[in-house]
Amino acid sequence: LYWTDRQTRAIYRTVVGAGSATTSIYYSTSSVPFGISLYDTSRTGGTNRCSSSNHGCSQLCLPEPSKATCACAYGTLHSDGKSCKVPDEYFLVATNNAIRSVLINETGHDLKDVLEPVWLDGSNSATSVDYNAKSKMIYYGDTTGQIVEVSTDGAQRVAADGLGVVNGIAVDWTSDLIYYTDSSHDIIGVVYASGGPKKAIVESGLDEPRALALDPTDAMMY
Repeated sequence: LYWTDRQTRAIYRTVVGAGSATTSIYYSTSSVPFGISLYDTSRTGGTNRCSSSNHGCSQLCLPEPSKATCACAYGTLHSDGKSCKVPDEYFLVATNNAIRSVLINETGHDLKDVLEPVWLDGSNSATSVDYNAKSKMIYYGDTTGQIVEVSTDGAQRVAADGLGVVNGIAVDWTSDLIYYTDSSHDIIGVVYASGGPKKAIVESGLDEPRALALDPTDAMMY
């Protein structure tokens, strides 16, 4: 494996999977190196341990000189060393450009996603997020006045639109209702997850309402 380092102005190399102890400087230069690629006119064939059925790995297969190792881009590696699993509990985080998922007990600035991020198209920002454990659907509100449904395979569907800025949503999994705050119109409304007409249920006494929390079993909203 070869890579460039612009701070030291060098190309480094190491044996994949051998660890940092075998890392060495392959080439030094007075200019700043960026990209690197191997040019070889005979490089048209060949196989490695990942070439056949991905070595049985459900996601990533990392070939090494004497073996291959399975790894997970999302989720965590199962005890079988081959498959990746999604934990039962994790945080859903709404950011300006994506819905991310991170482990509850994980800390640090570079958190690993449990699920593949739901990327937004750049024309809006996610402002709120909730999850329906019954239907396995994720819902997020955005700055364009939409509530969007995301399925487990990443497909997105607009559940409601024509709203103001949706700064808070809360899903009632017992009835498939979505409660939302609309800070542009100072209301709290409700709509079915499947779509349909919207209804404002709190229209007075609010000043830019934001976060919502729901207790469906006791019919309480906070």
